[in-house]
Order: sequence, then C-alpha cells, then structure tokens
Amino acid sequence: MKITGTTDQTALQVDNGTTVLNGGLILGTSSHTPPLNSNDPGTKGEVRFDTDYIYIYVDDNVWKRSSLSTW
Repeated sequence: MKITGTTDQTALQVDNGTTVLNGGLILGTSSHTPPLNSNDPGTKGEVRFDTDYIYIYVDDNVWKRSSLSTW
C-alpha cells in the first residue's frame, strides 16, 4: 500500500511488514528490538524502542536514543 501527498513526498507506505511515515521514519518488524550498540547498522530513519528508550538511526552506523518516562 502506498499513499502519496505530492510527487516528491510519500505520506504512508507499507511494504513487507515495514511502515514508512513521511518518507523518513521507518517502523518495522524489528521495532521492538533495540540496537545493542550506538554504532550498530540500520536504515536511516529507522525507529526502535524498548521499555526505557526510543532509538532513531540518524546516519551511517549512528543510533541516537532518548529515555522514556511516565508522566
């Protein structure tokens, strides 16, 4: 499935268990498996999470993370 807003922007794409939002953030079947190290391989825009952090792959072998808390 692919929904497009304009010719240069994909609003939503779902393919083989992977969801791409706004052509950037990628949620897939491994979303619940965090990277083991900050330099693990990934796909630019990939998002993963666990009970403590959300992880985003921002560049070649560069993961960044932010802690999660209750409110």
